Amino acid sequence: MADHMIPELREGFKSLGEKKYKEQAVWFLNAFWAKGVNFKENKAKAEEVYQYMTKCIEFDENGENGNELDEIKAHQVLQSLDEAKTHLDFRTFMADVDQDHNGMVSLLEFLVLHFNIDWKTVVTSVEEQGDGGKGLMKAQKLLKQCEESMRRSEAALEKAVKGAEDAKNKERAATEQRQIALEAEKASKEAEDEAKASEEKALNDEEKATASENKAVKSFKAAKAAENAAVAAEKKAEKASQSAIAAETFAAEKETEALEAEAEAKEKANSSKEATKAAKAAERDYAKAEEALDVALEEQKKVETEVKLALQELIDEENKLQQEKDRLLANSKDEALGLVKMRKAGHQLAQLNAEDPSGLIVAKVRQGAAIRRQEKITQEAAYKKAEAARKRIPFQKKREEAEKAEKLAVKTAEEAVVAREAAQSSLKDARSKRQEAEAKLKAAVGARNDAEAKRMHDEDVKEKAQASRAKAVASRKDAVKARKEAQSSFKKAVKERKTADTREAQAIKSRQTADELYLQSKKIRETSVKELEDAKSILEETKQRKENANLGMVWFIEREIITAQKWMNPKQRSRFEGKSATDLVKNLKDKNLKDVSSLFKQGV
Repeated sequence: MADHMIPELREGFKSLGEKKYKEQAVWFLNAFWAKGVNFKENKAKAEEVYQYMTKCIEFDENGENGNELDEIKAHQVLQSLDEAKTHLDFRTFMADVDQDHNGMVSLLEFLVLHFNIDWKTVVTSVEEQGDGGKGLMKAQKLLKQCEESMRRSEAALEKAVKGAEDAKNKERAATEQRQIALEAEKASKEAEDEAKASEEKALNDEEKATASENKAVKSFKAAKAAENAAVAAEKKAEKASQSAIAAETFAAEKETEALEAEAEAKEKANSSKEATKAAKAAERDYAKAEEALDVALEEQKKVETEVKLALQELIDEENKLQQEKDRLLANSKDEALGLVKMRKAGHQLAQLNAEDPSGLIVAKVRQGAAIRRQEKITQEAAYKKAEAARKRIPFQKKREEAEKAEKLAVKTAEEAVVAREAAQSSLKDARSKRQEAEAKLKAAVGARNDAEAKRMHDEDVKEKAQASRAKAVASRKDAVKARKEAQSSFKKAVKERKTADTREAQAIKSRQTADELYLQSKKIRETSVKELEDAKSILEETKQRKENANLGMVWFIEREIITAQKWMNPKQRSRFEGKSATDLVKNLKDKNLKDVSSLFKQGV
């Protein structure tokens, strides 16, 4: 492991130590399930991890929500695990175990020292964690609910048992008193009439209660169906949200790749520009030769102009000479001018033919000089042109290659910019879709919560309606019984009978309360068994998938299930192991209150 990675790994180990005790235990079990300690082959070692976790939770005032202990409590943990140390030994222990030197000991720090594990391996064991337990999250939640339900069941059962005996005694005494009152009330016709009225009223109340119950049951079924539909919609929205998140992640990766490609292309373009600049700088010798060539060509142009001017001057002089010859020739033949002028013209013509005039001579001289100067300048320009071309060839080639490379690099950079902009557009679109999916998921969760609240409300109304009907039935039965008993009772006995009835009703109510508490505890326990079964089923499904990650977490949940079973009574534990808890819940729903009370009295 490179030294520069140590600080980063220490920070990772510190972050792991900030997780709750159970999360630290699961991480450690996952990390070394098939390597190092190899918990897969050493389940007893896995149990040691579980015991360390249990003790840390026990001594931490934050309980399961804690993550590390101070020195005193860390020492207490070691003592409770029969690993007591002297003060000096414990100081050495703290120096070895406290990796982040904060004076506190996390569960991972305990385990690293206990199993003699390289703490860096703990941090780098990420692949073994799989999806972080998302697939097992429901099983963990069910286990948590199960444990809380079991504890509430124990409290309700204790209260029910305590109140049951007292209710039985009071009910027995009230029944005896009522029997005495009944014997004295046999002759009371007035009491009989009153009892008939009470019976009619109770019957009417029972009919109303039955109608209310039927209405409440119907409303509850509709609310339950709406809740199921909302749950399905929530799952669909959650799946869409996860897909959108995955698409956003992919788009973000593509954007990163495009940005990197753009940066690389721009860097190459800059390099090509520098190469072009260097190539152009290298052409300076050629530029100097080019300048000399330009000067020579300019000089050649001037000379060519001089030649043209000299030639034109020569032509003009020759034209003038020819015109003069033509005039003299005409005059020498024109008799109208007279003999003297004719001879003079002939003589002048002879002179012109014999010798060129001075102007023509000068023009010819200038033309010759200009031609010779032109030939010299042309030769010098041709040499300089050839010299410039010779020097230009190697530098021109390098510059052209550099310019070509620069154009290609610039084009690549421009294409990279287009690709990056497209990637950013895709990311923006993916992020928008993810936000839309999350909004839909949030709405679906809200709808499901509303449906669940409506279902719970209707269920409460239904249960109250059922209780009202049961109470109306009991009242009607009491009224019938009171009417029959009142046929032979006396007025004095009526008062005593009412007193006895009141006491009996109170006793029955107390017994019913005890029965209801018992049923409540039974229901909570059966719910806990069902939660435990569901957790176990999820665990079995995970194990059947034979994944290579989260294996330590699977063992941890199995161990938690074993712990949860301690809250069951023997029959519940037997039913759980035989997977018959569902049948028991169904049977309990089919029994009336009296049957349940009988079960309670029998100690089931």
